[in-house]
Amino acid sequence: MSEQNIIQAQSIADVLAAIPALLGYAPADSAVLLCLRGARTGLTVRIDLADVTPEVAEQIVGHATRDRATGAVLVAYTEDEGQAREVVRTFTEALHGQAIDVREAQQVTATDYRDLLTPGVPVRPVSDLQSTAVAAAYVVAGRAIMGDLAATLPQPAPQAAQDTARRAAAAHAAEHADEPARFALATWRLANAGLVAGPTIYGHLAQMLTRKATRDAFLVCLTTDEGSTLPEKVIVGLPDEETATAARNATLALTDVAHARRPGEDGQTAIDVLAQVIAHNPNSADAWAFWALLTWWQGNLAGAREGFERALALDALQGLARVMYAAVQSGYAPGWIQRQD
Repeated sequence: MSEQNIIQAQSIADVLAAIPALLGYAPADSAVLLCLRGARTGLTVRIDLADVTPEVAEQIVGHATRDRATGAVLVAYTEDEGQAREVVRTFTEALHGQAIDVREAQQVTATDYRDLLTPGVPVRPVSDLQSTAVAAAYVVAGRAIMGDLAATLPQPAPQAAQDTARRAAAAHAAEHADEPARFALATWRLANAGLVAGPTIYGHLAQMLTRKATRDAFLVCLTTDEGSTLPEKVIVGLPDEETATAARNATLALTDVAHARRPGEDGQTAIDVLAQVIAHNPNSADAWAFWALLTWWQGNLAGAREGFERALALDALQGLARVMYAAVQSGYAPGWIQRQD
């Protein structure tokens, strides 16, 4: 799933050129479903070819229906034409079952792309895609395309920096055992403002993120207007209605169509800060889960899925990851994307 309606595609070459830029990396061994609402793009979902089954296709198409899709483009990234056609057949059956028209179906290999719907259309070299207007527009916009999904994930910091962060996390836990929320909001805000950084800060944040009320307060910071005092109330973790409502509303701002809030620049800034927390504390399941949630909010389904998987591999009981992983697996979109016309 990805950011919507950035570039107006005029041809299938434009669409194929846009997909890697929308995902942030060049897909491989993947199926991509791009939903259309009339002439506009909607939900975009990538799934590993090995995971494509009739049941999974029906789940994903169910989200396409809720996204008000009237048509779809299917792309299979594989060297095996037989596999590509089977993937297209599986998704086409599910799409037609929901009265969604398949406008295009393409196979993309390392060297060429071919039309799987219309016989007689010549196979074209993938090098053609780099010369499209869409590809040029993304270059001008500075949209980076990684070689694969792994390259888009937080990368480990040098071991010495990780060691410093680990010691800082342990020291913070010992010093603030009785007041775990102390300094948390200030540290979070200063880090997002670019005023503090470094292994010690990232170690402190990793320890702070182990507490659910702190994670809730950080999310409230991103979903309420500047100057709101709700984060200060939520981080205390009092079991009262106001605290519960504020935390619930922050979640609804991401997930619910009626209450949806589109992420701003502060959302990407928070993702960048969390990436540094993970880089310095790669075994922090809570940091991975929070990073994945905000990545999903931005519309990056593939990155979110990987982030939640990393969190669950580190801690199978991590609550946020357990709740969100199944939804992301099935292609569930954040509320602001679902709400778009």
